[in-house]
Amino acid sequence: MGDCIYCKKPVGFLRVKHMECVKKHEQGVNELMKILKNPLNPKKLLPDMVTQSRQIASDSYIDDKEYNQIVDRVWNACVEKVFEDGVLTEEEESRIKDIATAFNFTQDKLNTDPAFIKVVQGSILRDILNGEIPSKFSADADLPFNFKSGEKLIWVFTCSYSEMKVVKQFVGSSQGYSVRIAKGVYYRASAFKGMPIEKNIIAPVDAGLLAITDKSLYFAGSVKSFRIQYNKIITLMLYDNGVGIQREAQTAKPQIFDVGSGWFIYNLLSNLFRMNH
Repeated sequence: MGDCIYCKKPVGFLRVKHMECVKKHEQGVNELMKILKNPLNPKKLLPDMVTQSRQIASDSYIDDKEYNQIVDRVWNACVEKVFEDGVLTEEEESRIKDIATAFNFTQDKLNTDPAFIKVVQGSILRDILNGEIPSKFSADADLPFNFKSGEKLIWVFTCSYSEMKVVKQFVGSSQGYSVRIAKGVYYRASAFKGMPIEKNIIAPVDAGLLAITDKSLYFAGSVKSFRIQYNKIITLMLYDNGVGIQREAQTAKPQIFDVGSGWFIYNLLSNLFRMNH
């Protein structure tokens, strides 16, 4: 006979939980979701919400791990909500930060939390749309770039770098005839008629860091390192996982930067591109 996984009291043979404990836990989860509903509403007092939610968790056999998972779902839903219209307002940013503070999110958690990073990125885009150059990014280590005097660093990505290349292959068919030389042995005389077909492929070149400043983008990898000024770019291409650019040079090849997501880097470069033209 073991103990109930909820109340920790003895339970019947081959059982792991009391049915009344299961019911109490399920009711607690439902109550918790109601209490935590829409913390973005400025009329809701966040300290009271947190206090009530923790009390419900304590009374309903909801342990810290499960409680934190529920809070994380609510937190992620809040961040997605504020980006529904594509713009993060100062009021929305302030409320999001208040929610993080109310739930005692540590800075270490926020530094690696995709939702919070998106909030910071949204704040940067808002500043640039307002004609301001933000200074919200700080690097944890020395960067392998020699920035121009007066340039302001905005963001650094880990990046896979590729180039669009043209490859040529021949397609066609062969024709001919077979001549019997000996029993079971034949010789085939044939000719191949084909034509060259060219197609574009995205060829991986290098991996490294991609730095975005107010004037240029910088790439530093193990094979290639370069700088591209925004006023030398004629086209930006959005990809699901990054962005592609076409420089104005006649022999320039399309260059693709895979940073994991295209939303932020495309909008960032688009607005910096406009500021520099």
